[in-house]
Amino acid sequence: KDCSPCEVWAYYNHKYWKKYAAITHHAYGKGTAAYLGCFLEKDGFKALLKRLLSVAGIDVPDITFPIICKSGTNENGNTIRYYFNYSSEPHMFTYKGPDAKNLLSGERAVNGDNMELKDWDVILLEIKN
Repeated sequence: KDCSPCEVWAYYNHKYWKKYAAITHHAYGKGTAAYLGCFLEKDGFKALLKRLLSVAGIDVPDITFPIICKSGTNENGNTIRYYFNYSSEPHMFTYKGPDAKNLLSGERAVNGDNMELKDWDVILLEIKN
């Protein structure tokens, strides 16, 4: 149970092992290390990776695969953001950015809007610069 000077990030949820650390973390020198001594489901593993990246000072993107965001500039000097859904399932994402115009629907997008990408769909937003 004691792993000083490391931090225990998770304990086992088990009748006999609950007193033991399942995930530990330790900062050493300029680095950081974590020991994963258990099996995690997909969501648990994603949460662990986000925490490790945060500790390492690495920004975690809000949008992840199968949603891909690319950007470019049009002939008017405005930013165009392309949101692609590379899957056969619909996905939601939260738009983060300045007010924009959806070039396909004509609707406005504002920071914090929840947007749906249908399967294999694209959303094109124009941000006036």
